[in-house]
Amino acid sequence: MANICQTTITEIRDFMYQLIQNRLKFTVCGFYDLDHTLIYNMIGSIITYLVIFLQIGDRPKAFFNNAIHNSTSMM
Repeated sequence: MANICQTTITEIRDFMYQLIQNRLKFTVCGFYDLDHTLIYNMIGSIITYLVIFLQIGDRPKAFFNNAIHNSTSMM
């Protein structure tokens, strides 16, 4: 029984050394890595688009009504 436990301990130790030397890397079909930089970029993009949408949403309705007519339209 002691031999099996020692073998198991050795296997676990070797597996841990292998994980330390060869870091796990998750990718999306090899295009880009799934790590903290991806999360930061996604959050930054979402916040940027939200700010743009909020700025567009604050425009008065008269601005959009005047934008329909151009200089060649008949009034």
